[in-house]
Amino acid sequence: MFTYYGITLFFGGVFLLLYLAIYHSLLQQQIRGKLRPDHSTKPEELFSKLKSYVVKVSFALIVPYFVVRYKATKKQKKIRREIPIFIDYMTIAVEAGLGLDLAIHKVINTQKGPLTDEFNKTMTEIKYGKSKKDAFRELAHRINLPEFTSFITMLINAEQLGVSLGNVLRTQGKQIREKRRQQAQEEAYKTTVKLLFPLIVFIFPGLLIVLLGPALIQIKNMLF
Repeated sequence: MFTYYGITLFFGGVFLLLYLAIYHSLLQQQIRGKLRPDHSTKPEELFSKLKSYVVKVSFALIVPYFVVRYKATKKQKKIRREIPIFIDYMTIAVEAGLGLDLAIHKVINTQKGPLTDEFNKTMTEIKYGKSKKDAFRELAHRINLPEFTSFITMLINAEQLGVSLGNVLRTQGKQIREKRRQQAQEEAYKTTVKLLFPLIVFIFPGLLIVLLGPALIQIKNMLF
């Protein structure tokens, strides 16, 4: 299955080859004298029009990809933050005696956000006849987060094997929080490395000028 990025590269390459082929043909005709100076369409004009068309088509193909990718990444970040809260509410609902479907509906009615919207869509699909297993797998595929995929797999297995959902949800919530803590630590370590460049380039030179400047001026006055 072709991705949007692959299709964009394919059509971009096709337009580029077409552009080069037409331009080469125009140059050959101009060299052989087949295009007269008083011709209605000069090679330079056709070349300029063709170049503008290629730029416009490339822009129309590439920009939507990056816009959709940015929005998808932003949505994934919001969902990643909502997963532990969603699991906590589900745990409370399950331990209060509700089943899986009723617990999910209870959380959907209580919380608002992209994750609850996706679950609402999934529960609607189940209501209209889709199997719970297939609907949950499509939900995991749409969100495309490793921790959420693991959570959905645990729900499917617990539903099929008859395992206590409360224990499963508590374990999954602890694992997701531990993973988020590790990711936060990694980001903190990366921040330290990222600060080295502005420190070396912008701050250290200013400190050297402030600290060593008066001393250099005094040395210059003493020597000269």
